[in-house]
This record gives sequence, structure tokens and C-alpha cells, in this order.
Amino acid sequence: MFNHDVKSSLDNDRGTSPEIPKFEYSIENPPPLEVLRENIYLTHATNSLPKNDILTAQARDNTRDKKWGESKPPSFRPTLHFSMGELFQGGWEGGFSREEMPYAVLFPLKTAEDQLFSVSPNDTVVVGDFQLDESCTIVLPEGQNYEGRAKVIRYDPDSNNLREAVNRSIGERDGWQMHTDTFIDGPHSFASPTGIEGVEVGSQKFFAQLLDEHPQLSYGSHFHSERGHTWRTGVIDYRIADIIDRYSDTLKNQIPTAELILWRSLIKHNLDVLDNLMSESDYSDAVKSLYGQERKDLVGWLNIVDADVNLRNSQGKTITSVKTEIWEKIRDNRNSPETISNILQQHLSDLNSSRDFRTNIRGFADTVANMPKDEFEAFLSENQASITPEEQEVLELLYATKRWLIIKADQARQEGLENYLISAINKNPAAAKTMFSELKIFLTSKCNRMDTALEILRLKPVLKALSEKWGVKISKLESLSDLIKACPATASLFESREEKITLENVDAHQFLQAIGEGLGEETHTPASYKSFEAAESAAHNKENRQRRKEKLMQEIKTPMNTTRNPDDIEWGETLTFYEMLKRNTKNMEDFWKKLELETEFRKLFSTDEDFWSSGFSMLEIYTQLKKQKD
Repeated sequence: MFNHDVKSSLDNDRGTSPEIPKFEYSIENPPPLEVLRENIYLTHATNSLPKNDILTAQARDNTRDKKWGESKPPSFRPTLHFSMGELFQGGWEGGFSREEMPYAVLFPLKTAEDQLFSVSPNDTVVVGDFQLDESCTIVLPEGQNYEGRAKVIRYDPDSNNLREAVNRSIGERDGWQMHTDTFIDGPHSFASPTGIEGVEVGSQKFFAQLLDEHPQLSYGSHFHSERGHTWRTGVIDYRIADIIDRYSDTLKNQIPTAELILWRSLIKHNLDVLDNLMSESDYSDAVKSLYGQERKDLVGWLNIVDADVNLRNSQGKTITSVKTEIWEKIRDNRNSPETISNILQQHLSDLNSSRDFRTNIRGFADTVANMPKDEFEAFLSENQASITPEEQEVLELLYATKRWLIIKADQARQEGLENYLISAINKNPAAAKTMFSELKIFLTSKCNRMDTALEILRLKPVLKALSEKWGVKISKLESLSDLIKACPATASLFESREEKITLENVDAHQFLQAIGEGLGEETHTPASYKSFEAAESAAHNKENRQRRKEKLMQEIKTPMNTTRNPDDIEWGETLTFYEMLKRNTKNMEDFWKKLELETEFRKLFSTDEDFWSSGFSMLEIYTQLKKQKD
């Protein structure tokens, strides 16, 4: 059941504190709409206090970068982004720390309901500027003031960071303390689990009543949406920034022409869809006006992209990495396609030649995976000229794999993705290994898509292809441990190499252990691994240890006089164990002291030179010294 009595009162006469019942939730009984509205708090960290109680959309301010002149940078952000129940955890900004920011705004979900564009725990999106009111709270450092309708909470930055202050403020308002475990930054963050008191709530089912109330509301992140259209703003935003940045930076590599045409087509396709959504929406005139301004700015940057594509096709030249003075002319005239064309014609001899090379199909597949299958197929049909048949085969396979991961198995099957994916594998069984490389990152218990990834791998044609093309010998896949045991990259964790036990081997192992070259042994059992990549790394380390062990065992059995003089060794050559020892040890008596055999060593070898010129091996010497000590 779901317990929505967040706080119950006790008899104040007893002097006891209010009691907060344990958070309870089941998929069959999601939180009521009113409870979601009241107890989910949206948070937004910022470096500057809102002016006139307004949080401004298009908040990325890079105007200090000279390459953008007086204008804001190329972007498409008619939106504001919030996290639920805590400050934002990770994401596209990677190591960008919200804790280091001075201010935060928080308010209950109901306050922003009319402007919601998308909900998800780590990336809830509001469209348009946002007007703060009495239901909102500003968290700011002690000693600072805020004039406005929002309430103020102050914290001591010397003893608390912003995250701690926000958590405390949410708790004081009886809001749910939520935590998203971002197992990976970037576009895969949609697979990060979110908990309230350890209960997983990062799913559409938890927000079912809110989504039912608002059928056009998206669920998911800025870049990946399980449902809805918010992902389209993310694709446009990040892609236009990347393309224009390559024009303005003299060190950037150019995008292949065919790929550039694909990205341009995708941006325009998504913009058309968003235009229709916005025109049919119930958003306020102010929101629609801001969207219109962002759209106008975007079209200006797209004019430069169009000019570059035309230039490549007609002249074999590109704007990429153009000289600064030419770039500034193009940038400042981006709203006039005719002027851009004239500037380029005047400076043809100063432009770089365009080059055609392979499209980054993996990166493109990650983006179009947000499209429903019918839309994806229509888009492919419209852009056939930019995709080779070989690229299309890979794109279809990666699209089906990535989309399945985003929308999960039930919805994937409803869209017909199972047959689509099976067809792609049957066309090109060798691509199953490529598919697996895309799934690996999700094969971890830290991810809420591990079962989804395993379900893809359970498809019989996929298992068959992996078996025939990669040697994954498995008939039934029930768990991650089954996969670890079956994959060539991890199977060695289950293997043990029996070594013939001889006195020489015992002495050799003892010697290596004594000098700190014991090489260690894997302490985890294969079934204990909660991540395929962790198991793969452990298997790789195990194999490296075994190879090094075999190498060392062989080397310490060779005569000492095989050691080359350090002065005779060319740079870059691989050194033996003896040569490393000779290079790093000034006095061999110190070395044998670690083994408590320094007295015996000096009795056998009056000088270090006698030791290095000996026809005995290190193992023979070690064995003889031990006998003398005994």
C-alpha cells in the first residue's frame, strides 16, 4: 500500500516529537495525485539570485566567450530544469558540482504544474520563465538577503554545503527526501535508479496519476524520454551547440558531410514537431512567446549550418575551423542567408576543404532511439541519400537496442521492436557483438535497466548469434551470473589453472610473495559480481596476473649473468625482472635484508658484481641462502 500520511501528530503534552511513518509504495497502488503535488519538491541550484521573483529560462550563460560576441551561445533552451527531492545528481555536466553553488530554489510540484513539460526524478523540465510565489523557498548563505515573495532559508556555508541545506529545507516542509544514484553521467543517466527511503520510485508507474492527468506530459530526461517529446529539445540543444562550436573553433574537427546533413535534418524534423505541440498546447502566451524567441535564435544558427552544407556540395569547402575574423562576420550576419553566402564567396580561398569520412552511426543511433518505430522508419526513408546500406543495417540494430532500453520491454514489444531487432540480427549476426557492447554499461545492479538489457540478450536469435560469432556458450540466461560465466571476456573467472606442485614451485611462489610480487588473487566469486564491467575488469586483471606470474617464474629460473647492463639497453626496450632490479637497487644487501637473508647473501657473494655475474639463477640463490640460514 501507499502511506501518504507523511507526518502524524502525537500528544504534545507528552513532549514527544512528531512521528514520520515509513514510506510505503507498490506498483499496484501508486501515490494519489494530491500527494504527488504536495510532497514532491522541485529544486534548482543557481549562481545568481532570481530577479523580480523570476527564474529565467535559457539560463546557460556563456557570453563571456568571445566567439559568441554579444549574443548568447548557440542553444535551444526554452526550458528550466529541476531535480526532485534533492539537488541534481550528475548528468551532462559530468563533474559539475551543485554543492559549490551558493543558491537554490525549491517548491512543491503543484506550483509548477501548469508549466510542466516533463517529469523525472533527476531532470524535471518546466517550459518558459518561472514566476516564484509564496509557496517557493530561496536557500541562500547567511548574511545575504532576498527581496521578493519567496520565503528565505539561510545556511552557514562554513559548516554546511548547499545540498545539505536543501535536504534539510525539504524535510522541514514534509517533502520526500529523494535520491538518484547516477551510476553514469551523460545520456545514459535515464537508467539511474531513484529511491525514497530505499524504495525505488524512478518509473512512470510511480507518477501514473500525474501522467494520466496530463496526457501530453513527457516522462524522462532532457535527452531520453520514455514517453513524450522533451527529448527533442535536448537533441536540438546539444547538437546545434556542437555543430556551431566546430565552426567557431580553429582546432575542432569537422563533421562528415553526410552526418552533418543527417543532424540538420533531425534538428529541423524535431523543431517542426515541437512547433505543432506548442501551437496546440495550453501554455500561456508568455511561454509561447519565449519559445518563439528561442526558435528565432535557433533558425539564425541553422542558417549557418545550411550555408555550410551548400558550400560543401557546391565548392568542396567548409566553414569548420574558419579564421576568427571570417567567423565573426558570419556569426553577426546569421539571420541573413544571402549575406552569409556573399561572405563565403568573398573568402573561398581562406576556407578549408571538406572531407568525407564515416558517419558516427553509434552517436546518431543514441539520438534517434527516442523516436517511435514508425517515425524512425519514416525519417530513414526521407534521408536515404545520407546513409549507406551498411550504415543502415548497423543503425537499425542499434536503434532497436537503444530504444528497447529507453522504453523497456512491454512498450518495446507493443511497438514491434522485438521482431525489428530479431530481423536486424538475422541480417547481420556478427553485429550481435556490437549490440552487446552497447548493453554492457546497463548490466549492473546500480542500473534500473539491467533486467531490460538481459531480456534483450535472452532473445533466441541474439543468443544464437552471440554463440556463433563470439563464443558465448549459454542455453538459458536467467541472471547476470549466467552471462558472466558464459562470456569469453569473463569466463576465466570460473577457471582455475592447476599447477604441478614441486619444491621448486613452492620456493618460487614463496620468493615472489616475499619480495611483494605475490600478484594477489581474486577474492570475489563470479556469482558475487553486480556489474558485468566489474567482472570483465576482474577477468582481465586475473589474466594479466597469470601472464606476469608465468613470466616472472620463468625469469627467476634464468642465470643472473643474463642481466644486461642498464647503459646497454635502448630506450623503449622491455626490461626483465633482473634488469628492473639492477636499475632500481643500489645495494643488493638491502634487497636481501627484506628477506632476512642479508648475512647469508654477503657470505656467498663478497661483492654485488659477483652476484650479477653468477651463473646461478635467482631461484637457486634464494633456495641456497634459505638452506644456509636454516
